[in-house]
Formats: sequence, structure tokens, C-alpha cells
Amino acid sequence: MRLNFETLSRAGFWICVVIIIVLSVLPGSMRPHTMASGYVEHFIAYAGTGFLFAPFSGPRARFAAAIGLAALSGALELLQLKIPGRTADLGGFFASSSGAWLGLLAGAVAWSLWVNHRTRRA
Repeated sequence: MRLNFETLSRAGFWICVVIIIVLSVLPGSMRPHTMASGYVEHFIAYAGTGFLFAPFSGPRARFAAAIGLAALSGALELLQLKIPGRTADLGGFFASSSGAWLGLLAGAVAWSLWVNHRTRRA
């Protein structure tokens, strides 16, 4: 079986979703921390996840992913109310959702530019 960019991108997307879920449900004392603020961590995690989804999906699928990632973010924020050492807030939800949306947009634009570049070279 030959792996192509689409397969790797889709696998990367789902791996990122699983990592986001796992890191979101860990108790606060077990969660790894970066030097960035929690909002920056949220934004980057969701932006990267959205970026991986975008190249091989159409506008409807990207819209569904944007809604799905925002819903996931909201659900995980609410779940964190029950996890020791974790807090939930609207800022985390907004950082995650806007990261997902921007990542999806950036991925779609980057892929479009890449395809146009490759088409012009051929």
C-alpha cells in the first residue's frame, strides 16, 4: 500500500483530534505545559488540526469540520468542569474555535496555491 499526502493528512487530522481530547481530559497536574498561555495552546492545537483537514475536503466538509471542532471545543471545556485541577472558560472555547476556523481557511488557501503552482509548472 502506498501512502499519499491525502492519506497522511487525514490520518494526521484524526491523530490531532485524539491528542486534543486526551490532553483536555487529563487532570491539571498531569497535563504537559508549554511556556505559552492556555489560549495560545488552544489556538495552535486547533489551527494545526484544521490545517490538516482542509487540503482534501470541499467547502461543505470544511464547514462541517469548523462546526465539529467548535462543538468539540465547547464539549471539552464543559467536561473540564468535572476534572480535578482543570477550569473551563469562554476564552478557551473562542481560542480553540477561532484556531480551527483559521487553520481550515489557511489549509484551503495553501492547498489551492500549491495546486495552482503545480498546474502552471506542468
